Amino acid sequence: TGDGVNDAPALREAEVGIAMGVRGTEVAKEAADIILLNDDVSSVVDGVAQGRLCAANLRKSIMYTLCSKGPQAFPVFAQLLGVPLALTPALVLLVDIGTDIWTAIAYACQPPEGSLMELPPRHPKKHSLVTWKMILLSFGWIGSLQSACCWFMFFRMPDMWRLTRERRDPAHYSSAEKDAVHAAMTMYYWTLVMGQVGAGMATSTVSASLFKVGLPNTVLKAFLVAEVVLALAVIYAPSL
Repeated sequence: TGDGVNDAPALREAEVGIAMGVRGTEVAKEAADIILLNDDVSSVVDGVAQGRLCAANLRKSIMYTLCSKGPQAFPVFAQLLGVPLALTPALVLLVDIGTDIWTAIAYACQPPEGSLMELPPRHPKKHSLVTWKMILLSFGWIGSLQSACCWFMFFRMPDMWRLTRERRDPAHYSSAEKDAVHAAMTMYYWTLVMGQVGAGMATSTVSASLFKVGLPNTVLKAFLVAEVVLALAVIYAPSL
């Protein structure tokens, strides 16, 4: 830390140079990495805590977003094997824009989980923000569980197993068969939305049980409810 002209070389050479914003000289401010606007060194601790909270919430937001990517992509590959289309591009956009994006933003309001300042610092080059553990948890575990539930509900709908076995061109489906595919598609979409509601709750905590900490983020709860309302509107509103 420093505030005078003589402190400028030390501030420039330090890994993190901190200058005083009120009584510090312009030379010291230009050489520093951080300027304390209130000249209170304890603000550094608050700033580090806020930075750690932002990084933790960003990781949670990324984990949540990755969860639905598998269930969105698998129907395309399944169609190559003769499975009726389970998710149209319009429904994929509905999941991305109407479900995922707003809930992912809500993680910015997530309160700290435990004492972040007791954790060791994260090296910006050696420790990546996105780790393989995060990918396996979100895309591998939660995403696979979502996919299993989506396909289970999809094939429980009438005629889906028969149409899959017949491997007919969808252009040759009868009117009743097209209605059956649309009903199964709706079930797949609804199950995926419900899966993302569960993923939103599951990824809101990484070190404590959800039953213990609950959902303290009011914004997240509001957007999870909005997801369900939007999905119901898409399914039941004739104009949509």
